[in-house]
Amino acid sequence: IASPASHRVSSSSSNLLPPRCQTTERGHEFETGGTFYRRESAVGRDLGVLAASLHKQSSPRLRVLDAMCGCGIRSLRYLLEAGADFVLANDANDDYRSVIARNLSRVSDEGRWVVSSNEANRIMTECYLKRDFYDLVDVDSFGSESSYLRSAMNCLKLGGLLYVTSTDGYSSGGHRPHQ
Repeated sequence: IASPASHRVSSSSSNLLPPRCQTTERGHEFETGGTFYRRESAVGRDLGVLAASLHKQSSPRLRVLDAMCGCGIRSLRYLLEAGADFVLANDANDDYRSVIARNLSRVSDEGRWVVSSNEANRIMTECYLKRDFYDLVDVDSFGSESSYLRSAMNCLKLGGLLYVTSTDGYSSGGHRPHQ
């Protein structure tokens, strides 16, 4: 899935280290470490997982690409709550990779997840070029998501779901309600 220059960790090759900075969301314990995690965005993650669960009811398989996964909690919830068959958990920050892998290692099934460290447009374009299409593509950007839409649509299966949200919550609406 990722280019030779990228770094990948899979469910069969994760290096487990002692957990740090544990927190819980919707009953799932996970590590945040030094990664990005915004507790206030839980409702947005709930909606993504709900959409994935409903899609899974009408589809035999659910393959998810989480393009900007931060600490990996949404990827973990797609696996545990929505019953995703496979999740590609990507974050551009290579320093997050080990935390994401430790969080996803809570799902013991071999081959159900892969962690990559690429810029979101790059991983989605690579998936498109390899004809590796996904049932759900999740783009949770900080700032405007508009620069990711073409790549996201390209790696989405026909009839799939594109879940787009903006972590800061302002860019999509074009305003800042608190100012």
